[in-house]
Amino acid sequence: MKNSIACNICALLVLLGLSSVYAQTRIYKQYGIEDGLANANVYLSFQDSKGFMWFATEQGLSQFDSKQFKTYTIRDGLPSNEVLQMSEDSVGRLWMICYSPKVCYMYNGVVYNANTDSLLSQIDSEGSLFRDITIDSQGGVWIYGAKVYRIYKDKVFAYRTPSDKTVLGMGYFNNHFTASAYNGLYQVAITDTGLNYKLLIPVSEEYQTKSVFANGNCYLMEAGKQIRLLTIK
Repeated sequence: MKNSIACNICALLVLLGLSSVYAQTRIYKQYGIEDGLANANVYLSFQDSKGFMWFATEQGLSQFDSKQFKTYTIRDGLPSNEVLQMSEDSVGRLWMICYSPKVCYMYNGVVYNANTDSLLSQIDSEGSLFRDITIDSQGGVWIYGAKVYRIYKDKVFAYRTPSDKTVLGMGYFNNHFTASAYNGLYQVAITDTGLNYKLLIPVSEEYQTKSVFANGNCYLMEAGKQIRLLTIK
């Protein structure tokens, strides 16, 4: 009888424990403008190597330290309040593309732009917007669009685009560093005279609005229609 009672009590405790587990609900904290976020329209979020969260918005760059927000704007050196893209390099610089032909980066809480950094003064998209930023395996910073730049070892290298097409994305695909343009995916090789482009996969220009590189794959996006995964057969 005692064993039976003990077994029944154990079973009851297990059931109570399970019910309490299933009864638990996840608690989410929602942050907005009233909490210090620069704007509710967030283009991109990013966590840097120090654990800080960054939010690119149309009215500034917001940093979140798990307690409060701090926002950076043109008053702090941004070329434009509208921040579109960002990426961190191997030394901890947070590179940014804003709604401007100029680029900038954040380092130790200070924004550097073309007026305060001689390297950045050499980079200009000549009126058009840059598309994105990619950090390569050697620590080089690629900034591209209608023009292609690579910042490496405190030097700026300017390159042509493949077939005079706008570069939409750069990254690693099939173990090669590649660039996607409106007409296809190109393998990229750095030479003493510039960049050599080898067309890997031609595509119809109608598919190309943006490309994303992830886990060694390349995804081509067609606005409002479909996403295509590129593979080499």
